[in-house]
Amino acid sequence: MLIRARVLITMVMGALLWFAGGAPSASAAELDHILRELMHDIPEDERQEPGNTRWPETLSEAAQVADELGLDASAQADLLLHAGEAWLAVRQVESAQQWITAALSHAGMNEALRQRAGLALVAVWQLRLDDPDEPDPQLDDPLQRLQRHGDFGPLVHARALSLAGQLAMGQVGDDHTQALAYFDQSLELLAQEHPDHRVPVLSLRITAMERSGAQPGDIEAYLETLNDDPAVAIVREILYTGAQEMVGSPAPPLRAARQDNAAGEWDIQEHVGQPILVYFSASWSQAAREITPQIVRISDQFFDQITVVEVTLDNQDTLRNLADYRAVYGITHPVIGEGLGWDGTLDSQWHITAIPSVVVVDAAGRVAATQLIADTPEATRAQISQLLERLVQEARDHADEE
Repeated sequence: MLIRARVLITMVMGALLWFAGGAPSASAAELDHILRELMHDIPEDERQEPGNTRWPETLSEAAQVADELGLDASAQADLLLHAGEAWLAVRQVESAQQWITAALSHAGMNEALRQRAGLALVAVWQLRLDDPDEPDPQLDDPLQRLQRHGDFGPLVHARALSLAGQLAMGQVGDDHTQALAYFDQSLELLAQEHPDHRVPVLSLRITAMERSGAQPGDIEAYLETLNDDPAVAIVREILYTGAQEMVGSPAPPLRAARQDNAAGEWDIQEHVGQPILVYFSASWSQAAREITPQIVRISDQFFDQITVVEVTLDNQDTLRNLADYRAVYGITHPVIGEGLGWDGTLDSQWHITAIPSVVVVDAAGRVAATQLIADTPEATRAQISQLLERLVQEARDHADEE
């Protein structure tokens, strides 16, 4: 495959020299021509296949001979950066960081490329932080990391501050003062950017507030101080509107393969007639692992009076951990999922924006409550149990009337 790419590069180089009359440099437009020629040799189904490395491998081969392609220094740096971004797109962090760092060190690096490379570099670190196979990534201060590569603009610096905030976040009940400070600094730098840039940082700040013990009223009071910011309306819609609008409506479809060694699929429609607790989790989520024992206790407490189903957002790489996860917590209720992590459809259909999440459906199949995760695992269990006691009694009363 790489030999074939090298042949293509040689052909493209010859064509460029012919078009340029033998001149040893080429413009950004000619770099685009190289990229199109290289991509043309890769079938579209391979380019579209998630995780396929054919394109980044081809770009890496081209980047290795960038100085032989007649490209000027800026276009050479751009080619190296393209290789890094291609590896980033297939979530290969080591290769991505290698090429992005090489681009930043190249003599042709200009201001526009530097900002693009800075954003890509922070994205690499974010992937490492989010990698379920690396639950405790050893990342040093991202702000210091950036300084090793020189100065960057406010957008790159804001992204690094957001990452620093995530690294500073602890568990429920921990002190999140430093994390909140990082998020506030990030939001300040993003003040003049499009609201879409501030939405994820605002969402992270709210998560840090929740973990530090802030009540819903505290969060709402904070958002009210930012009411002039269009990003706040977007965050409110993400955090509240979708899930709240489900209450009182028929439950969304929920049918997925069993992930607990049982055969076939589990379908919520087959369990209407008694209250249903739908628990969204993942084996890699420490926050979910704090709530899971409480869900098991609820399942035992109500036994055959309710149905409990756990929807896992594990992906194909982490599904193998489910057996140990179920054994550790003594899970006997059904565990279902698509095996696609956050790339599936169930989380969006149920307006799940964070895990753990609990949605309770009444015996008639209507959503009774959402957003049932409280400040502590014990408070979560108490809140859900109280709701289920009422729904179980309502189901009994309805049965007696019939």
